[in-house]
Amino acid sequence: RLSPHADSYWERRKSWQRIRENWKAFRKIRRSGRGRRSLCDFRWKKFSVILEDCIVTGTLEGTIRHPLGARIGGVTGWQGGGILRRCLTRTTIIAPEPVGNGGIIGGPQSGSAVVESSVSLSTGGNANRISGWDVLGISSSAYELETSDSQSNRKEENADRIFPVTEQEVMEKTFYTDTLGWSEEIWEFDRLTEGGLPELR
Repeated sequence: RLSPHADSYWERRKSWQRIRENWKAFRKIRRSGRGRRSLCDFRWKKFSVILEDCIVTGTLEGTIRHPLGARIGGVTGWQGGGILRRCLTRTTIIAPEPVGNGGIIGGPQSGSAVVESSVSLSTGGNANRISGWDVLGISSSAYELETSDSQSNRKEENADRIFPVTEQEVMEKTFYTDTLGWSEEIWEFDRLTEGGLPELR
């Protein structure tokens, strides 16, 4: 993220350069990760990150024991700001304990994270279906697989924003195009008929 002391043009430019370099390294790691595929469209807006149109599949394993958990997330282990929009995850999460692990995001442990028009098909007994913490207060249209063995993020107070989805529903194109509002110019849905997932064009 940008340094809070980046007052001058050159300091801001150096901060952006570090962000770009870190993102390039991150993409290289994600693409070479064993048993994992990640393909995302990263967009920057002011000082926050907007991550749109992303699919992540594979197995994620964390071994650290910490009060905040292993902080495993299908897309990110720590969303300290910004927005995740139109993302799909189907990961298997392996961790020593459930705290701090989520099918889409791990943390933060307090505040609010924004997850919009996204679906988690992730599983793993020591994880939550969407977020590792109860921080989805300003999220909207986030769906979790109702048959997942992970802990549900649905509560009475967020039942109008966090929804269950069945295995049958996620095989239907209309779930993505009509319910989630995904664009066919960005996504293609041909593999759904074979039991697969949507793909980025």
